[in-house]
Amino acid sequence: MNHAAALTVLMHKPAQVAARTALQQAWPELCPGQALPEGLRQPLPLEDPASGLVVWSSDRGVLRRLLDERQPLEQEWLLSMPMSGQPLIDALRAQGMRASLGHEREGLGQWRVVGRAATIQGLPQWLQAQRPGGEWQLRRQRIGRLGLAPLAPGQARCLHEFEKF
Repeated sequence: MNHAAALTVLMHKPAQVAARTALQQAWPELCPGQALPEGLRQPLPLEDPASGLVVWSSDRGVLRRLLDERQPLEQEWLLSMPMSGQPLIDALRAQGMRASLGHEREGLGQWRVVGRAATIQGLPQWLQAQRPGGEWQLRRQRIGRLGLAPLAPGQARCLHEFEKF
């Protein structure tokens, strides 16, 4: 792999791990024997408490698309929290996000939350500020057309030439 060329890496960041640390840990398996290239940027950062899809890129076209405020990409998240958090879901909907209950087990609901980058980017920080009762987990599943599957937590892969956000 020629790292002088533009590079885009998709990774599944584990919860409670800094994105840069997760990338450094995944890199040796992704590109054995090669140093992590300089210039990789994380255009849509993911805060430490959240897990899920993170994009690192040195490709100007990819960075421009991910940061385009005129046509922001849709992001999909899975939010697991106590069902008593319904007022939070109502507040998310009031901010222009779509939220639907996927399933409920033992008082915990798993919600699918979808929104454009401009409205949803600070979701982990917003949830922390709201202090929902009980534990909650947040995982970014998708950015645009590209999803998290088949990456396990801590794994990374390079974006293929035919893939588009």
